[in-house]
Amino acid sequence: MLSTWYTSGVTIVIEPHALKHGLSANEVTYAWETLLECRMRLDERFPPRWIGLGVLPDGRLTQLVATEGADGVWHVFHAMTPPTKVFLKELGLKG
Repeated sequence: MLSTWYTSGVTIVIEPHALKHGLSANEVTYAWETLLECRMRLDERFPPRWIGLGVLPDGRLTQLVATEGADGVWHVFHAMTPPTKVFLKELGLKG
């Protein structure tokens, strides 16, 4: 089941796959709203994806991956805590 959130004039869809690591849709949305760092991940095999490091209400860091649709709707399809060292390195942060 998709979870759709409207925040700060932006529509965010939390895809079911984003919840597979045990975070709730509320937590994923909160982390998306509190991004500390984000970058576009370019890979010729896929459409542009954005990776980001967000914060949960309890202070844990969360890695997120999302795409932006042509209609401006964001689709978050991966969320996991804690972020991996490889993910932090990809963001340019020390892992």
